[in-house]
Formats: sequence, structure tokens, C-alpha cells
Amino acid sequence: FVISPSRIFTTELYDRFKISSYYIPNPIDRHLIEEKPEPKGDGSVIFIGRLEYEKGAHLLSQLAKILNNVKIHVVGVGSLKKSLLKSKPPNIFYHGFISGHKKYDFIQRSSVVIVPSIVQEMYPYTVSEALALGKPVVAFDLGGPKEQIEGSGGGLLAEPFEIKDFAEKVMYLLENPSEAKRRGLMGRKWVQENLHPDRYAKKLANVYEYAVIYSHCR
Repeated sequence: FVISPSRIFTTELYDRFKISSYYIPNPIDRHLIEEKPEPKGDGSVIFIGRLEYEKGAHLLSQLAKILNNVKIHVVGVGSLKKSLLKSKPPNIFYHGFISGHKKYDFIQRSSVVIVPSIVQEMYPYTVSEALALGKPVVAFDLGGPKEQIEGSGGGLLAEPFEIKDFAEKVMYLLENPSEAKRRGLMGRKWVQENLHPDRYAKKLANVYEYAVIYSHCR
């Protein structure tokens, strides 16, 4: 039995390998669901993740130059840290590795969460965290982020690898705070309805129960 957190990859597993799988999206920390969202934000943008090529970390400096009047907070570590710090424009603020409530506070203070991954990620937790806290997300039209944003309405998708389009989507949300708030709250509602840990546990238990019955019938 195979369990996939992504509907896209559930389809791909079958199309490529004829493997049937159970779609169960990964749950979110229940504390995030209980947190009171701060949808307004301070007009800044935040990137949280590994500073690696596949995460789009090499695009952050380009994005900052286009959004030259916008503060971009960067949280994370990785092999591209040195090159980022060497070439970063003055509107990038690097904070290193941060976790737990301090990370959530950073998300709460921001207005937009950016996920510029250039590969088809499965189901990035950063997107789920942002939506849970009522923050809109901008990502490329690829993989898991595409699925999460389209399913929730909690953000905007840019043409893959088009950094100018990505920047335009970010600016649209910053310049239209009511729309950003609307999308952020739509994302939060979607997380509450679909990623609650109790819902996940129930679905997972059903799969295991079916697996036990199936194994005894063989």
C-alpha cells in the first residue's frame, strides 16, 4: 500500500508505474490551527526553507532587485548561503535558521510568503504553515505548491521560472491588502478543513484497517 500526500503525485504514480495509492494530505500542527491569524502584515515578504538551488534560493537576489522597495526576510541555511550573503541587495535581511514560535512570529509579521521552488516538490510544509497562519503564498505553477494554492485559493501562481512574473504576483498582493487578506483567510479555512491532524489520523486508520483486512483475505 502506498500513501501519497499529493493528488498530483498520486496521478503520476499510476500513469508512470501503474501503482495505485491513497491520497492523504499531510497534517498541520494543531497549534497553528489554534493560533489567531494576523492577516494584515507589515508589508514585508518572507522566504523560509533550505538555501538550495531546487528551492529557488538563487533567485532571491534577483527578486529583491525587482522588488527594491520591499523588505525580504530570508530564514534558512544551505549551500547557497555564502553566495546569497555575498550578492544580496540591501533589502534582503538574513536571519539564519529559526524554528518553532519564533518562525511563526516572522510569518505572522510578514504580508506575503514566497516559495520560489523550481522543482516539483511533493507537498511543502512551508506553504501549509503560511496558509494556516492566514498568509497568502506566491509560488511557481509547479507540483505541490500549485496543488495547495489552487485547492485553497490562498495565493497566486507565477509562470514557471519567470522571475518577473513572480515579482508581479508578489507586488499585486502587497498593493492590494484586502485581496491578500481574503486569499490568506481562504487558505486558513482550507487548512482547517483539510489538514487537521484529527482528520489525517482518521483517514490513516482507515487505510491501515483496510490493509489488515486485505492481508487476511489473501
